[in-house]
Amino acid sequence: METYESLLEQGEACIRLLQGYSRDHRPDLNQAVLQLITSNQGNIPLQAADSNSSDKTAFTQIVAKAS
Repeated sequence: METYESLLEQGEACIRLLQGYSRDHRPDLNQAVLQLITSNQGNIPLQAADSNSSDKTAFTQIVAKAS
């Protein structure tokens, strides 16, 4: 699992905040995605993603990383 420091070294620490679909009916606000899953193994995989990333694709990727 990657840490914030390793992402900084790779230059991948920034995510894109974009205006888009808002479930709160606030299209004027920028959106961000925070992917979080929990398990009984003790680790809490957490990943920030671009605001226009697909939930289906992103969730599949974070589950694969956690396995």
